[in-house]
Amino acid sequence: MYKPTSLILTIIIPCLLFTGCKNENNIPQQELSSDLRNCLKANTGDKTLDIVTWNVHEFPVQGKLTIDRLASIIISIKADIYAFQEIKTSDDFNKLLEILPGYEGFIDISSGQNLAFLLKKDEIRETGNLESIFGDDTYLFPRPPLVIPVTDKSGNQVTLVNMHLKCCEGAENEYRRQSALEKIKNYIDTTLGGIKVILLGDFNDEIDDASDRNIFSAFINDSLDFRIADLQLAEGSSDDWSYPSWPSHLDHFIISNELFDYDYSVSCLKPDFCDSLYFSVISDHRPVLLQIKYK
Repeated sequence: MYKPTSLILTIIIPCLLFTGCKNENNIPQQELSSDLRNCLKANTGDKTLDIVTWNVHEFPVQGKLTIDRLASIIISIKADIYAFQEIKTSDDFNKLLEILPGYEGFIDISSGQNLAFLLKKDEIRETGNLESIFGDDTYLFPRPPLVIPVTDKSGNQVTLVNMHLKCCEGAENEYRRQSALEKIKNYIDTTLGGIKVILLGDFNDEIDDASDRNIFSAFINDSLDFRIADLQLAEGSSDDWSYPSWPSHLDHFIISNELFDYDYSVSCLKPDFCDSLYFSVISDHRPVLLQIKYK
């Protein structure tokens, strides 16, 4: 079902230093991240599949400084899977991978704000073919969604669909986002039916809008087959939202009914509480973490 295209690069680059890759100050990333782990309170571990969606805002906005700091946070969170939005180039992603020896990366270079996956190699046992979809529909999908099936170390299989919908206010932009989600839902229903699916990414819209202008209506109205996993987070305190400068909660997880029987939780991590330079050096979005308990 999945066919690789010429637009997609798979990047697997091991660190060349046995003792751990170092930044320009010659400090191992593992040491840089030790205090961050306690500050972030991610609580990731062996008993959960830990997935992060993260718009990293024109990565790397300040070059090597951004790359080093992002790597430290990644090591601190210790998630199994990261779905990124807004990676500028494959070379930039390559530089990040060089200081993350335990991960392999997959990137689609078909737009100016590219989508990518980062997978922890000792947790994700197998991946299927990476596929960029709807690349011919730039009106609804200015950044083509990126699809990858993965199998974790316990044999659980799930297909991830990484999204970055059209930004900004206005009736036309809302129409583009809503129509894109309707098209994605039809794709999942017809192509990925009967398997575990997680739709995740930067949707550039809020879940709790009024029903007459809610871009998520296709999924909300099909509650037998889909669930917005971060709904409680979106309806909670603005202190826990993923885009605090507005403030709004724009980064979401939608799961298919094959995952309903699993215990799961969603939290918004706050690296800006741990690093005063986070918003200026890394991103204006916070990472959002989905944790699914193994059966």
